[in-house]
Amino acid sequence: MHVILGVQKQYQRERNNKGNTVFVFDEGPKADELTQLVLDPPSAIGGFYSRRKNQDALDQVVDVPYFADSKHVGLIQVADLFAFLIRLYAELKEGLTEEKFRGEADRLGGWIEKMRPCLMGDAARWSKTATDPCTMFLRAVAPPSLLRVAA
Repeated sequence: MHVILGVQKQYQRERNNKGNTVFVFDEGPKADELTQLVLDPPSAIGGFYSRRKNQDALDQVVDVPYFADSKHVGLIQVADLFAFLIRLYAELKEGLTEEKFRGEADRLGGWIEKMRPCLMGDAARWSKTATDPCTMFLRAVAPPSLLRVAA
């Protein structure tokens, strides 16, 4: 849901962009729950993306998220790789995992910097100034190493 909220926040102000986003996720046990959240989003999420009074909830989403086996969808495999590298980096920086070789965290950090142009901006994911309950919850459960920059 955090990804969906971030995309909503990032692109909702672009002109002629309403309903231009289709989400395709790897199959998983929570697919039905995520689909239900998109179909009937709780009002508390609107604060994350500064929903306007007359704005439809999650108006960037064309339809419910789709789920596919990553073996059959190459871009899901790329997303899985990105997620794995970012998670491993966070675990190393938080001291939850030990480096398997000297300089592993620095090497991962370098790869993540190379990936950065393909990633959403930190401000769309980790607003530093918002005080709505949804944003506060997501910031509270996020690894501190991933909260490094937000605007």
